[in-house]
Amino acid sequence: MCIRDRYQRRVHGENHFLVSRKMRVQITGACLVMFLVLLHQTLAYETFAIYRWYHPHIHDHFYTISQAENAGRHGYNFEGIGFYTLKRQEAGSVPIHRILRSTGDHFYTTNGIEASSVGGSREGIIGYAYTSQVAGSVPLYRYFCPKCRVGDHFYTIYPHLEKLNGYNLEGIIGYVMPTPVSYTHLRAHETGRNLVCRLLLEKK
Repeated sequence: MCIRDRYQRRVHGENHFLVSRKMRVQITGACLVMFLVLLHQTLAYETFAIYRWYHPHIHDHFYTISQAENAGRHGYNFEGIGFYTLKRQEAGSVPIHRILRSTGDHFYTTNGIEASSVGGSREGIIGYAYTSQVAGSVPLYRYFCPKCRVGDHFYTIYPHLEKLNGYNLEGIIGYVMPTPVSYTHLRAHETGRNLVCRLLLEKK
């Protein structure tokens, strides 16, 4: 082998080494970025905690995504977190409307027609609920107390809580989460049909 051939092979080998090293750095960097994105998505919960308050004198249950909102409501006692709702609309989910009825009862529904016909003042939404059960979700039951002063509606993911306290079961208004849920959890349980629906929703 002549000196020229050996020199060309040496230069080619060094260039190959430099290119390979550069590619490894790029791949490592891409993996790091992907890891950080997934970590952020895992830590970023996609659900609202719904705080429950109760006024024992007027017998009204009040649900809100903000504990500070109840700061000016005298007579209400904090009872903890009732359940978790989706922060944004996912495929197969609908908004949970919050309405203050003329009686003083706070009424929540996922039915748009019911929200319009029940009367009272609309106070926005407290998140979104699934219309059918998906992995990790649980039914949200609605009870009504006809003998309560304001005609109280009670919402719970535990169907046995109010059976003996004058409350009548009115049904399931949707499916919510019993614990906080991350973005990656929602995507992991996403079906092909829901994926198409989500992409269409995100284009709006």
